[in-house]
Amino acid sequence: MIDHNGYLKLTDFGIARVLRENNGTDTSGTPGYMAPEVLFHVNHSFEVDFFAVGVITHELMLGKRPLKGYTRDEIREEISSNQKLKIIK
Repeated sequence: MIDHNGYLKLTDFGIARVLRENNGTDTSGTPGYMAPEVLFHVNHSFEVDFFAVGVITHELMLGKRPLKGYTRDEIREEISSNQKLKIIK
């Protein structure tokens, strides 16, 4: 959002979640901006928000998202094919 002075403002749009200890099944948002921990249903913390900001920054700078695909399955597959380490649940 842009305020009346032209400054960018971050907003929630109603998809915020309360941080819980066992949150591996919690997902909110658009798959292309979700951290791997969220896509692979691993417990996570607020750091996943920094991942989303990084994706947005990448998109603003280069005009495209860092990961191809539009569905959760397509993005999960790309992450899996690019990983050297296995994500362990």
